[in-house]
Amino acid sequence: MKTSRRIITALCIIITVSVIGFFLFGFKPLETAMCVGAGSKAKFLCSNVFISFRTPESVLENEACNATRDIGFLGLLGDALTTCDVDRNDQSVSCRLLWIKRKAVFQDHLGATLLFGTTEAQIRDSENMVRSRLYADVPPGPPPMESAPWPAGDNINAESVSGKIVKELDRLLEKAFDDADPENPGRTHGIVIVYDGKLIAERYATQLGYSAHTPHYGWSMTKSVASVLTGILAKQGKIDIYKPAPIKHWQNPMDSRHAVTTDQLLRMSSGLTFNENYDNPISDVNIMLFGNLPDMVEFAANKPLLDDPDTLWQYSTGTSTLLGAVIQNCLDRPEDFQTFARKELFDKLGMRSAIIESDQSGNPGTGSYMWATPRDWARFGLFCLQNGRWNGEQILPETWMKYAATPTPTDLMGHYGAQFWVNTRKHLYPSLPADLYECAGKDGQHVTVIPSQKLVIARFGYTPDTSGWDHEGFVREVIRALRPQKN
Repeated sequence: MKTSRRIITALCIIITVSVIGFFLFGFKPLETAMCVGAGSKAKFLCSNVFISFRTPESVLENEACNATRDIGFLGLLGDALTTCDVDRNDQSVSCRLLWIKRKAVFQDHLGATLLFGTTEAQIRDSENMVRSRLYADVPPGPPPMESAPWPAGDNINAESVSGKIVKELDRLLEKAFDDADPENPGRTHGIVIVYDGKLIAERYATQLGYSAHTPHYGWSMTKSVASVLTGILAKQGKIDIYKPAPIKHWQNPMDSRHAVTTDQLLRMSSGLTFNENYDNPISDVNIMLFGNLPDMVEFAANKPLLDDPDTLWQYSTGTSTLLGAVIQNCLDRPEDFQTFARKELFDKLGMRSAIIESDQSGNPGTGSYMWATPRDWARFGLFCLQNGRWNGEQILPETWMKYAATPTPTDLMGHYGAQFWVNTRKHLYPSLPADLYECAGKDGQHVTVIPSQKLVIARFGYTPDTSGWDHEGFVREVIRALRPQKN
């Protein structure tokens, strides 16, 4: 009897979802929304399980699915109706939402790739193509250097600050991980504080499986890494950011997008149409990242111009994804992107855990798909604070970080530079220094750099409700705690 009731209940839910979805979206959009729901879950689970070595149970219980939970009631319902299978031998995750199946596969050095296709035959063909790619040129990371002082290694010396400061930072970290309000928890996963080039405090949500060695998703913090990689190409003389961007889809001079420059892509002022609404399951950003597509760059590059370049500022993950194509097209071979990123940036900084995942066509996800440990994200922040200089080598143009942290003219709020958020006009964080700039990602990811304070703060978590984490207040308290050190 109970089994019959479960079946009837499940059927009623399926019928209800289908009817509501059909009337809200129509059949084709409904199918697209379901592809996004199942695809986001497969991709997010695959990355977390095989990059971060977390258990599926912990991911599902504590973070669920970053895409479907944003969508509201239908997202929650779709999430509940989605079943997933984690295959550790195959290193893959398959998720099914009603009749839609999506699959993501993991590869060393490359992370998880969401496959095109919703049928067994389509998925099999896509998987064969992805797994047949040879990335033998992707070098392994440098050997571990645990005994070397941070940042070259992982030997942390907290004695660089006074015991009073250490005690106060411990208090702040304790508070940061205390989810006192169960209705609106902060869900902090990790925090690293770097002062004057030294790692002086850190803490991790060990009860959720996080540690200093757990790679964490960066989401839109990846955009800032794309800016730095572009800057390295400029330093090497391989690109002029003020000339038309080398996007293969725009090579026809008659194409209105032909004149869009790399600078305009970096500054989100290209004028390209792109819907960045995560609450809408069939928005451009959700379809590009999780929809049934084999090629993210083609999707973004085919968007029409909403306005003339340099007349409108519009935040767009599609624009940042196109930067990956710009970088690829400046290299000898597009597949050299992974080698370039590792040899020219990650290896030099000792970022051994860093991975920028790609789509099925090999396009790097420079808008959202970088993973690294909090310590490695902090290394990136320190590199930026040092104006692109590391171990005596000027890796970036000396003026690149000044350029990146200068507000975009078409951004009326003045809070966005070249793939970095900036505080120049105090619109971002009114109570914090004006020279602050940061990488920021969905759900509360931050690498905050304050040159005047010689400070880098890297914070990670799952905080969809921004009121659950007061980043401005936390940074302000850290600055206050360090003041005695400056006297």
